[in-house]
Amino acid sequence: MRRLANGNLFIVSVVACAAWIAAWAWITRSNGPVSSLFLPSPGDVLDRFGRMWVKPYIGSTLLGHVFSSLSIVLAGWALGGIVGVPLGIAMAWWPRVKWLVFPIFQLIRPVPPLAWIPLTLVWMGIGEPARIFVVFIAALVPWLMNSMQAVGSVDPLLIDAWPDAGRE
Repeated sequence: MRRLANGNLFIVSVVACAAWIAAWAWITRSNGPVSSLFLPSPGDVLDRFGRMWVKPYIGSTLLGHVFSSLSIVLAGWALGGIVGVPLGIAMAWWPRVKWLVFPIFQLIRPVPPLAWIPLTLVWMGIGEPARIFVVFIAALVPWLMNSMQAVGSVDPLLIDAWPDAGRE
């Protein structure tokens, strides 16, 4: 199969998206096979999007809801980095820290972040801290594992080659 040039790939992508939207509009037309109760038409979706952009829904516009969700995700991600990077570095540098922390970490690591939601609701209730905690748990694993692997994979010869600060 021959490869498409970048310009052709863009055209094919645009045509494919337009075909999907046309098929969606066709099956959700007024006497189409799919009722608008189950799948709204593209026009209805655009209309609702426009209304939510300017008219508040549950106390905020669409942009306000987007910023609220982003603040939760960024807070959880940043907390995961604040805890995960130093802990990963400490686990790579000092074996005793790894002996203490790694078994506990290995117990919680395979648990999917969504599985933490019921426990989080019991511990923290429904609110911003609970949502941030779930994102924190999801972000902690990659932050910790990547920093531990990065520091642990540095060649010891390179560490020994670093000049001491007190020696001139």
